[in-house]
Amino acid sequence: MPLYLANATGGDLLEVTISGIGTTIMDREHIETTPSKKEIDSVPSGTGRLVEAYDVYFDGDFLVIYTVEARSSDGTRYSGCAATKGIPGNRWLRIDHWKPISA
Repeated sequence: MPLYLANATGGDLLEVTISGIGTTIMDREHIETTPSKKEIDSVPSGTGRLVEAYDVYFDGDFLVIYTVEARSSDGTRYSGCAATKGIPGNRWLRIDHWKPISA
């Protein structure tokens, strides 16, 4: 299942970094996926960019947490998180706590 970052902020997102990691417990042992990181030059307002191919059969066993950081056109840096386990109910992942990063 393709996983996209969609920009509905009303302005372009620049220097976008998306980091992801999955975590689960199997046989009382904590297991993590290999961390992933993708950098995207820009995501214009009203568009989206492919982040990764989310494998429901493998990744669905894990709580996968994505952290997104980006710069707005006025230079403000923002950060937020999204998480999923299995298939998102409405096929969208909401980025929570999208706010400026304090300097």
